[in-house]
Amino acid sequence: MPVEEVAVGGIFRILSWLVMEFFLQMFCWGIGWVTLKIFTLGTYPKPSTKHTHVIAVGLVELIAILVAITVYAS
Repeated sequence: MPVEEVAVGGIFRILSWLVMEFFLQMFCWGIGWVTLKIFTLGTYPKPSTKHTHVIAVGLVELIAILVAITVYAS
C-alpha cells in the first residue's frame, strides 16, 4: 500500500470517529437527557447515571422520530 492511501485512510478514520463521538455525545445524549427529565418529572437521570444509557434513550427516540416522519410523509 502506498503511504498516501494509508495516510488518507487514517485521516478519514479519525475524522469519522470524531464526527460519531460528537453526534453521540452531544446530540443523542442531549435528546436522551431532556426526554428522561420530562418523562420522569426531573428525577432521572441522576449524576451517577451512565452516559451510555442516556445516549441509548436519545438514539431510540431519534430513530422513532425519523420513522414517524417517514410514515407520515409517505
